[in-house]
Amino acid sequence: MSTIRAFRQTFAAAVAVGVIDWALPLAVAEKTMYAGSWIGYLLLVAFGFLAIREGSRYRYVLRHTWAFVGFWFALGVLSFTLGRTDVPPEDRVLGLQGYLFATVLFLPVAFASSSLGAAIAHFLAKLRHDRPDAA
Repeated sequence: MSTIRAFRQTFAAAVAVGVIDWALPLAVAEKTMYAGSWIGYLLLVAFGFLAIREGSRYRYVLRHTWAFVGFWFALGVLSFTLGRTDVPPEDRVLGLQGYLFATVLFLPVAFASSSLGAAIAHFLAKLRHDRPDAA
């Protein structure tokens, strides 16, 4: 599997999870929000792992993590724009500011997830006494 293919597949899976979670009725989506978030972070771990296994560097992994973050942010903003949240209309601006703040707070988690996948790939390469594909 090539590096770009690893990105395309994991990003497509993240899009599928995000769209499914977004398409669920609001009452169900509130209950499954944490599962969707964890699946997204696990997909970032998988992306980091697959990209390093294919010879990419950490720089590539971290640069492409922005695509995941951007997609999730856009999906959240779309939810606020279309009124698909429990935030009352008069507090929508404050809710959107809170969402922006939460996105910034969770940026380290997203980048740590993709870096964790990359670190696992390096660790497994060392266990097998292989030369890591990239640093």
